[in-house]
Amino acid sequence: MSDIDPNETRAGLDEAKAFGAIGISAQGLAIATAVLRGAIEPADVPGTDVLGRCIVLDGLREVVEKMQLHVDGGLPQQGTVAEYVDALFDRDDNRVGTITGTAVLLADPPMTHLWQLHRNVAEFDDGTIEAVGILGPSLAQGATGVLSVTGLSGRYAGRHGHRTLALIDGDGDTPHYAVTYVLC
Repeated sequence: MSDIDPNETRAGLDEAKAFGAIGISAQGLAIATAVLRGAIEPADVPGTDVLGRCIVLDGLREVVEKMQLHVDGGLPQQGTVAEYVDALFDRDDNRVGTITGTAVLLADPPMTHLWQLHRNVAEFDDGTIEAVGILGPSLAQGATGVLSVTGLSGRYAGRHGHRTLALIDGDGDTPHYAVTYVLC
């Protein structure tokens, strides 16, 4: 079970950040992304407007809308595939995007230890972003997950960076995640 208070609502996103539920700030993620992408030199980090050089989508909330598990009888096991569609909302609860993705279970789990390889595409009005990476069981315990992202179209095309997500609310069927994208 999650260490996140189950009574916390989507309106509590800022409160969740204040209590460390989302341990990676947009600024920190932007600095790391810009340095690793070669957009700035490590010695130039102090005094550089890193956020001004990157596209930052912060304060988003992801809500699972549809999930289909492809299970060959019984419980999920290594190789089980999940296809999902999630909605993305901004701080004002406006829907701003849709994520369509696939996750593959990497090992036979006890149900609380699900290592999964994810690939998804987020569609926004101004372009699309692909995310790829491995998420582990610590996500369900309140840790922040990080996936690599690549801008595929629109204003994101050709940019690379990272996406964070942290469980903030919801039950086992409809979790809510706090999400940040940074592309430089």
